[in-house]
Amino acid sequence: MNNYNSRKKSVINRLKKRLKDKSESLADQFDFCIYIAFVLKSPKKVVLYRSTEVIALMNNKFEQNIKAAKEPNEVHQHLLEDIVQLHISRFSNVKQGHFCPPTDVNFLIWPRSDLDHITCVLLSRWKNDEADTFRCIQQKFCLTNDNLQNQIGPHLTEKNTGSDIMISSSNQRLFLLLEKLMLKKRKKTCFKAKRLCLFVPQSLLTSWTASTEQEVLDSFDV
Repeated sequence: MNNYNSRKKSVINRLKKRLKDKSESLADQFDFCIYIAFVLKSPKKVVLYRSTEVIALMNNKFEQNIKAAKEPNEVHQHLLEDIVQLHISRFSNVKQGHFCPPTDVNFLIWPRSDLDHITCVLLSRWKNDEADTFRCIQQKFCLTNDNLQNQIGPHLTEKNTGSDIMISSSNQRLFLLLEKLMLKKRKKTCFKAKRLCLFVPQSLLTSWTASTEQEVLDSFDV
């Protein structure tokens, strides 16, 4: 175990030096895969999607922040603040283990009474290493129905349609961009998801669990 940790630390240190020289971010060294599950109420049913493209954005202030920090707790805080943004605007529906053709994110969020929560599972692997398998990152992403209702509520009385609103999970890790539309036949306001974004601390990019992509699929039982 000590040898593994030593090798891991050595690899990360070499990467940091290389990234500093090239002005790249650590996130650029990974391929990402995200499963998005819209979990419905009883009987429990899951509408599952898999990202077809993930765009990673990062402030890339890691080195500057570490140099400025003097105390161990400051270093830890800077690590937590170096957030990687993972944006998803296209995904593929997963049915019986098969992936449907990619589509734009377009899922009705409101009005509906059957949505219990939205959860995402983030997996990654080293870039350009297709022989490697995707592994889960140790971070939970969950947006509850209460989160949805509380944040959508204030926008229901607004008359402007075609505008976007951003809602988030309580821990500010899962963000959902909603488009406000008007159902012409019913003359009712509706909100549809059009983009998702995950916020991941850089320190977690190499914190994997033992779960594989197949095990994630099996856990959703779709």
